[in-house]
This record gives sequence, C-alpha cells and structure tokens, in this order.
Amino acid sequence: MWSRPWYQGGAGFARRISFEDIKFVRANSPIIIDQFYCPNRFDCQNKTEAVKVSDVTYKRIVGTSLMEEAINLSCDQNIGCSNIVLDNIDITSAVPGKEVFSFCHNAHGRAIKTKPAPEAMGKRPSYATDIEGARYPPPPQPTFRPPPPTQWSSWLVPLIFVTNVAMFVYSMYLNDCPSQLDKEECLFTEQLGRFAFQPFRENPLLGPSTSTLRKLGALERDLVVYDNESWRFLTCMFLHAGVIHLLSNMFSLLFIGVRLEQEFGFLRIGLLYILSGFGGSLLSILHLKNDGIVQTISVGASGALFGLLGSMLSELLTNWTIYANKCAALISLVVIIGLNLAVGFLPHVDNSAHIGGFLSGFFLGFILLMRHQYGYVKHKYLPPGSDIKRKPKYAYGLAKLYDGKPEENLPFLYSHPR
Repeated sequence: MWSRPWYQGGAGFARRISFEDIKFVRANSPIIIDQFYCPNRFDCQNKTEAVKVSDVTYKRIVGTSLMEEAINLSCDQNIGCSNIVLDNIDITSAVPGKEVFSFCHNAHGRAIKTKPAPEAMGKRPSYATDIEGARYPPPPQPTFRPPPPTQWSSWLVPLIFVTNVAMFVYSMYLNDCPSQLDKEECLFTEQLGRFAFQPFRENPLLGPSTSTLRKLGALERDLVVYDNESWRFLTCMFLHAGVIHLLSNMFSLLFIGVRLEQEFGFLRIGLLYILSGFGGSLLSILHLKNDGIVQTISVGASGALFGLLGSMLSELLTNWTIYANKCAALISLVVIIGLNLAVGFLPHVDNSAHIGGFLSGFFLGFILLMRHQYGYVKHKYLPPGSDIKRKPKYAYGLAKLYDGKPEENLPFLYSHPR
C-alpha cells in the first residue's frame, strides 16, 4: 500500500522517494520493500542483481495493520537498501490483543520514534562494504561518443590531378622536339613522335624545354617583376618539368590530398592547396631574386603539397589531447616533412618553394581545418552523478596522419623543379 514491491533481478535505481503524513485503517503490509517478491509464487530463483533502493523516507505514518508483519524491509543480500528513514511511525494491530512486528534484511538507515522498531536495521553484515551513512554508490560515469565525421566525396583532388596531367601532355604537344632539333637527339621519337622528350643534356626528367615551360606560365622573376605577369604565381603550380617530376608530385597528391578532402571537404582543401602554392611561389621568386641568376624558371606543385603536410602538422598540434599515440604521430610526421625538405637541398631544386608552401599550409591549417567534435550536453539530459566539466563549444577535429613517399625532385639545366 505504501511502497510498491521491487521484484527480484533487474538493474538501475529507485531513490529519493518520500511517504509523509499518512493515516490508514486495517491495511495489508503497510510498509514494505520486498526484493524477494515472486509474483508466480513458485519456481523463483534468487538473482545476483537487483534494483538499487536508496533515500526512501517514511514520516508521520499512523494506522492499524491486518498483518502481524507491519514493516517489511527485505532487501537484496548483494545490493541492499541504503538510507531508509523511518520517522514517527506508529502502527498497531487491527486485531485486538495481537502484536505487530517489523522485519529487516540488509536494509540500512535509521529509525526514529518508530513502532514497531526494526531491531536489525543498520547493522553491518559481513559482506557489505559501505553501509554507515547509508549512501548509495555513485553511478558509473557516462561515456559520450560523438557521431562519426561526415565523409566527403573526393572530386577536387582528382580534378587537380587530371589538370596537371593534361597540362603536361599539352606542354609536350606544344614543345614538339622533333621540329626544333634533330630527330636523333630527341628521346623516343619513333614511339612518341611529336611528344618526344628533350635530350638528357637539356632535361634529364623526360620533359619539355625551358622555353616551352616559360611560354606556358613558368615562374620567372623578370617576367613577374618587370612585365607584371603576376598570374605566373598560380600557373606554375600546374606545370611540371618532366615525367619523373610529374609522377612524384601526383603520387603524393593522390595519397595525401584525396583523404584530406574526404576528411575536410573540397572547399577547405581547395583553398589550402591554392594558397599554399601561392605562398611557395612568393618565397620562390624572392629566392630567385637573391640568387641573381638570370633566365631561371621554377615549376611544380610541390609548394602546394608541402602546404598539405604543414596543415597536417598544425592539425596535430591543435588536437594534441585527443591523439592516442601523441609522440609517435608527431615524430612520424616530422620525419616525413624533414625527408621532403632534405630533397630540396639537392642542386637546382627550389627548396624555397617547399619552405614557403609548408609555412603557408602550417598557419592556414589552424584556420581551415577546424571542425566540430563535441557539442554541449544540456544539464537536464545528464545522468545523475555525472561529472560535469566545462569545455569549449567547439574542439578541433582529428586529422589522419598518412605515411606517403616524398616527392623526388631531380635537377635539370636552367630549371628548378619543385
């Protein structure tokens, strides 16, 4: 009548329940908590788990009981009941001349001015570990798992790949080595015809001549500074000195760029690629100016590719706390970047473009590669006992660290492939 019985088995909590100022006449089982209750009255086995009952208060309850057992607190022997409060209870028998009694099993708390008084209430059983004070143990901390990030479809990086290959094919078509030199000097003339490569003495990377690259938009200091051809800052990113130069850059582009675009989307990776390439070209032309070398050109997508590597490093540093193997990820990425930069110290390789692209991508990564990871959880939705910690609304996302073979830059006469 006063508290519904809790059956055997189950899990969870029943707590903070109060019964106050109640009067009754000829009640059956006025106060009862029975975790051994069996609804079928047969074939009931004891369970090892039960609902945790705590913070139940009975106050100012008066009346008569038809049952001799007026107070029944039968709690599970493993879980038990905690903080059960009986305050100002006065229950007598509805049958004249009979006495009522209380029964208590593994129920802990206190009884104040209670009749009939539960004698065993609050005693410490041999198997209990926490009974004094009658407080229930805190629930396990909830685990919040953010939804997996949206997987973008990569199309921009493959488009850049196709554009670079198409520009190289067009440069070879425009170069037309057999019409400029003796057919025997050009490489693979019989197999390629008009698309034959320049001689090794001029271009060991199997590509067009310097004049052809300059005509198509290669970066040259005099043409940019004195002829105001600033568009060469961007066009040089889509030109390559030869087949070897093209293959090394395109391999790195597909291996790194495709997965980054799937992670962060085409807009951010596209801006990162273009701006990093521009930063590499800008530092490259300053380097050419300081060298004082006349008629030197610079081509290649390495500046933009180094920008992708730099952005991966800044993303790693931003999300340092959520990486599982922090030092391993940092060391791996630093080694990859170091090996790529070391290639730039070879003769006729434009390392300034590599450094400019890397620095541009490193700083842009802090801005362009942000993404949502955790959002606010309203206080009312938190499970009881949760440890509340204040965190920023947005946290930077986790970028994958990819191991890629660094592009290989080989020198050729009068040019700086990158």
